[in-house]
Amino acid sequence: MKPKISVIISTFNKLDRLMITMFCLGYQNLDKSLFEVIVINDGSNDGTKEFLDSTKFNFNVQVHHQENKGQAFARNKGIEMSNGSIIVFIDDDLIAIPDFLEYHLKEHEQDSNCVILGRIYRINVEDFKIVTNPIYANFESGMQSIKTYIKKDLYLDMVERVFDKTLNNIAWICFTGGNSSISKENLVNARGFDANFYRWGPEDIELGYRIYKNKYEFKYCPHIINYHLDVEKNRNQMLSDTARNLKYLQKKYPGNEEILGYINFTSGGASLEEFSYKMAGKLFEAEKHPNQFKFQPFDYINLKSGKL
Repeated sequence: MKPKISVIISTFNKLDRLMITMFCLGYQNLDKSLFEVIVINDGSNDGTKEFLDSTKFNFNVQVHHQENKGQAFARNKGIEMSNGSIIVFIDDDLIAIPDFLEYHLKEHEQDSNCVILGRIYRINVEDFKIVTNPIYANFESGMQSIKTYIKKDLYLDMVERVFDKTLNNIAWICFTGGNSSISKENLVNARGFDANFYRWGPEDIELGYRIYKNKYEFKYCPHIINYHLDVEKNRNQMLSDTARNLKYLQKKYPGNEEILGYINFTSGGASLEEFSYKMAGKLFEAEKHPNQFKFQPFDYINLKSGKL
């Protein structure tokens, strides 16, 4: 019997975090025959290959090892290998609640054309083992204790503002490979991820844009939760990657007002509300929109690099 869900994980040199991600997938309430997990090892040299090849999991797992080709390429390989009609994307440093896959499946059973976006809570601690060790020791109580380590996250704030304010015409900027699902058919119709994006960049948001242009609805489901064991990134590298990828994005969509609007927003030039109104061709009156959400790129980069 084919699984209904294929969970796709791209991983690169995050063995200790991947281990807890896989461990928690073993505690999913969904019948194990209904899902498979596809792990694309994107050139790791930290023991990931040995772990994946030697570990017996209590759910169906496919593993593919490749040279380092980037997250977009790896996820596309996972899509190619998948047997499920629903694709769920998570990262290699995310801890899923037990109902995670069951909730994703229920949403697609209600509407197969929806793109489902779950809630990602950011966990940033000096030593992530203070979070993971209690889970390994006692899954249920460990999952309860993880809530005490949740940190503020600008991305989550943005997602919740988009859906709270029903800014549906820009919901595509919320698409992420960390907690999302889409039918395989719709994903293939959108042609998957663009592997030309380099390292850390908006390859998921750009795919979200193409999905949006194919007229699929985005639905935010805050009850579908996973916890992100955030990793501090190199600030200079993030700045370089962001500049390079935004330049590529603009080149790919020359003169596209929606893409230019996104770049303006993500560069701090316009609020979320201004962005949405402009894309809808509506007059934006700032005085009618107190407490607008403005994305501050340097704040976000400083946050991700441990400088804030």
